[in-house]
Amino acid sequence: MGWHHFYTLNLDQEAYYFGEELFDYICTPTARDLIWFLAMPSWRGTPNILREARAAVTIDSSRKSSLGTLQLPAELLLMIFDQLDDLADLTHLAICHSTLLRVGRRHVYNMMCAAAAMWAGDRLICLGLDDPRMSGKEANDDLPQGMLSPEERRDWLSTQQKFNRSPDENVEDATDEISLRNFAITAFDNMGCDRFRPPRFLNKLDGLDERIARSLLKPLYPKTGWVLCNYSKGLFVRADAIAKLTGWEEVGPKPPGRIGLCEALISQIAWSANRDEWVGLGDADKVMRGPWAGDRFAIRNTYHGFRLDAQGWMDVTEEVLEHLTGMWKAHYGEKWKEELWKKQAPPPPEPILRFGKGYF
Repeated sequence: MGWHHFYTLNLDQEAYYFGEELFDYICTPTARDLIWFLAMPSWRGTPNILREARAAVTIDSSRKSSLGTLQLPAELLLMIFDQLDDLADLTHLAICHSTLLRVGRRHVYNMMCAAAAMWAGDRLICLGLDDPRMSGKEANDDLPQGMLSPEERRDWLSTQQKFNRSPDENVEDATDEISLRNFAITAFDNMGCDRFRPPRFLNKLDGLDERIARSLLKPLYPKTGWVLCNYSKGLFVRADAIAKLTGWEEVGPKPPGRIGLCEALISQIAWSANRDEWVGLGDADKVMRGPWAGDRFAIRNTYHGFRLDAQGWMDVTEEVLEHLTGMWKAHYGEKWKEELWKKQAPPPPEPILRFGKGYF
């Protein structure tokens, strides 16, 4: 099995997730922290912001603090929070008064969720090695149709000039291109494998302010109800079906050390023109041409914001699992489930919940 590295690229943010062999993406737990870039945390409170804000003003109107009773219209307070685009500013404003906390906590949590699910809604492709017989232009022509804009192709021409040409050569006269894969690993940001962690400014708070702020900035990931959503095609895959297939309990968007939605995603976005170092995961023409490559994705929860029966969405869990199971069988044989069990890491110990500066 060759050293066939696949990189998961985010085309919108010009970032990539570290390279793995396709086998490792599909069959081992090494790359599953990718899920945290897509999993949208659930909201803890009422979805009606204006109603909650008006209730907060009414409830807290008789309370006094250094800011007074703060008897301002709820609409005005919401407008103030809407003007802030920095998580630290939002948090500090929210915790300085009980009314502001009630009005602004959803703004704080929404911005934290956007930071946690930083890749949600973006175009993704898991791209393998280029075919050495192809030029850069041929490799780009082989990508999913319509995935790249003409502007992106032109950007790569200038990148080719920057990295491989003399300064006096005219890029407009050039006919060659650098391939998407080579461009990405050269110019894109490496996202590593770390999940969201609350910002450092929390360490400057103390007492009640610190506890409140850390509570606001702690993502909520329910244990069950997770789905992988393909926004481009209106399709979704259920995590509970993967758990049932493998025999493991569903424990959040990323089962600790176990098969889950990451494998379902990679099986649908893997793409490569190279056949010389093929890994044995089934029909190469099918596996290396992921039908969802270049689409937009997020991982959402059915208890908080996503409905399985929503208009315009289709459940394709069975089709995706059939494809994924075929890859496992091609590599492991009929005893694929037993072999997968051997590859899985034991679940980590339960964390100690506390609100000190070392929390999270």
